[in-house]
Amino acid sequence: MRNKILRRLLGCVCAALLAASGTFAAHAQADAAPGSQTPVITASYTDSEGNVCDGNFLSPGRYDMTVSVSSLSRLAELQFTASFDPAVISAQGFVEFELSADNACWKQQELGLDGMYDSSQGGVSFFVLSTDKEAGSSAVAGSSLDLVTFGIEVLGDAAVDMQDVMQVNPSPYYTYISDSYFDVTVIESGESSESIPNVYALSAEAGYAGSIYGLTCDLSPELESLYTVTAYVGALASPDEQYGSYPVTGAKVAVTTEDGAEIFALTEDDGSFTLTDVPNGTYEAKVTYAYGFDRTFTLIVNGADVNAGTDQMIGIVACDWDKSGDISVGDVSEFTKYRGQTSGQDGYVVGFDIDRSGDIAVGDMSNFVAFRGYALNTIELQSITIQN
Repeated sequence: MRNKILRRLLGCVCAALLAASGTFAAHAQADAAPGSQTPVITASYTDSEGNVCDGNFLSPGRYDMTVSVSSLSRLAELQFTASFDPAVISAQGFVEFELSADNACWKQQELGLDGMYDSSQGGVSFFVLSTDKEAGSSAVAGSSLDLVTFGIEVLGDAAVDMQDVMQVNPSPYYTYISDSYFDVTVIESGESSESIPNVYALSAEAGYAGSIYGLTCDLSPELESLYTVTAYVGALASPDEQYGSYPVTGAKVAVTTEDGAEIFALTEDDGSFTLTDVPNGTYEAKVTYAYGFDRTFTLIVNGADVNAGTDQMIGIVACDWDKSGDISVGDVSEFTKYRGQTSGQDGYVVGFDIDRSGDIAVGDMSNFVAFRGYALNTIELQSITIQN
């Protein structure tokens, strides 16, 4: 029966992993005991503009559906089979069938869905196998990979939950993962024997002689929640203060997410900034300013938007006008170039009008006097934490 299944699947879709690739490599069998992994099959959806869409509420229209597997450190074989009502979902064909951006580890193919589903019911099935028979499997870099992307169209007038409308076949004959060719149950029959793969599957099935390990599948996982952070940056009036007293314009506030993406914003005339699409987490946020010292503060996002008022204005030293890293005579020279200018004049530069009086005058120089002699690498500012 096993060979029969393999022949049928290979006639539909077969993508061979190349063991020498950067994503898949020879795998030492000792790193995961048989049945000890907890693989999860999920799906994600993007529209024609590249926006990530929620599979729990997918509106009528066309999407690229990417099926992925995670929490899997090695792979020998994987099959995925699902069916759907063709009056609700239409499968458009494969967009890509690969694992790496450089196409090094898959035999890339552009495939239609002909012969892959019963047109009276609708369905999709694909099959992946490791070619490293000697090692028994191929390693999965990062224990996570995108398996295949194909086009779908949600028909009708109502949004759908993909977990409800696309039924994954739970049989270990049709949806399963084997993480080692060596993990088998041997059935003795007289002078002959048969090796039945032990697999991860959604359910057991009477008559399947191999061991079944747990497999999870969610075609409409909850999207990661993203939040908005609004706060203020202001110039400190003295080194002893924690929060700023005067709004700062044009300062950059940035955080870096776990995946290395930078999220940043510039402060407005009132000192406010807004960071958008920030995931949950604790961040060391950084403030950089053309006329002052850089500084960091702690930002905590925990399940809600963050809105800090002007009473929590993130305080910075804003009179390093020559950007030398210390408050000294060079800053006086820069200040002198703009002294006497008022708001609206061509020579007015808001970075020198620290007290925001509308003119660059003695009040701004008093801020310099308060910080004279301090340097970026010696001043100890009070810590600030902004959170919801």
